[in-house]
Parts: sequence; structure tokens; C-alpha cells
Amino acid sequence: MKVAVIQASTQVSKNQIIFEETQKVALNLGHEVINFGLCEDSPNMSYIQVSLAVALLLNSQAVDFVITGAVVETVWLLLVTLYQM
Repeated sequence: MKVAVIQASTQVSKNQIIFEETQKVALNLGHEVINFGLCEDSPNMSYIQVSLAVALLLNSQAVDFVITGAVVETVWLLLVTLYQM
């Protein structure tokens, strides 16, 4: 499974933490994590732009699962999904 991590500009400070914690879980289970999120020097992305990027990533089947800024709920859903595979 390919897991994407992406956040809007308002969540940029959380990107690295979300990415690293997602990797800890996913890599141990043999899944790939790709960081599409923003870093401190990235151009701003609105929630609408992130939503469009998520739609493109999922509909093109470039990734199977996307984690955005809602960390607790999303990581819980990821854990459930990964352990069921």
C-alpha cells in the first residue's frame, strides 16, 4: 500500500511529525509512505488545493491512502486499514 502525507499551509509545522510517525507504522508492515506535504519554505496551499491534490492522487491510483492534518482520526483509520491487509 502507498500512503501519502499532505497538509495545507496552516498545518506545515506538523508535517514532519505526521510523516515520521506514519512511517514508523507503515514501514514495519511493508508499506510505502510518500510525503507530499509542505515544509517551511514551500509555497502556500489552501485546503481546497490540498483537497484537489488528494483527489488526483487517489483517483489516479498513485496512492492508496492519504493522511492530512486531522492526525488522531486519520492515523487510527490508517492503523485499522493496514492491519486488515
